[in-house]
Amino acid sequence: MPLNERLTRFNEHFHYKEQPELYEFEISPEKIAYRNEALRTGDRELYFKYLSEKYEDKIKKEMESFDLSAKNLVKINKESAENLFDEYQINLLKSDISFLDDDAIYSMYKVNPETIDILLEGYRDDLIDVFVPPREVFYNSRKEIYLDKSGVFSN
Repeated sequence: MPLNERLTRFNEHFHYKEQPELYEFEISPEKIAYRNEALRTGDRELYFKYLSEKYEDKIKKEMESFDLSAKNLVKINKESAENLFDEYQINLLKSDISFLDDDAIYSMYKVNPETIDILLEGYRDDLIDVFVPPREVFYNSRKEIYLDKSGVFSN
């Protein structure tokens, strides 16, 4: 989905343009959409320009995080991903945008099994920062996913 369409869709759902005070930097749907686009396309300048216009005070730290993710972003097939998830005992993934979107970028998590159900609440409908079971990211015969291999996180 093109960036402008994603931004329109996010605004229709979140109304972040009308109520920006509701969305801190970390959960800004607009920021998440720009970061996703820039990472997938390798357009660092797109994200830097966006941050310069909206979050100048966050540039240094956020661009360091972006660069780490960009360096570790891979498009990985199902078999390779499942092997990696098994090797690192990954029991949850977190997608930046809806996990149903082929453009979603996933991060790996290893969490206490007792908290998984809580983290998964509403995940099929969520549009940003979505926890999802690893087995579900290859729905509908999806062949590959974007995976940020920067590290394994816990929650």
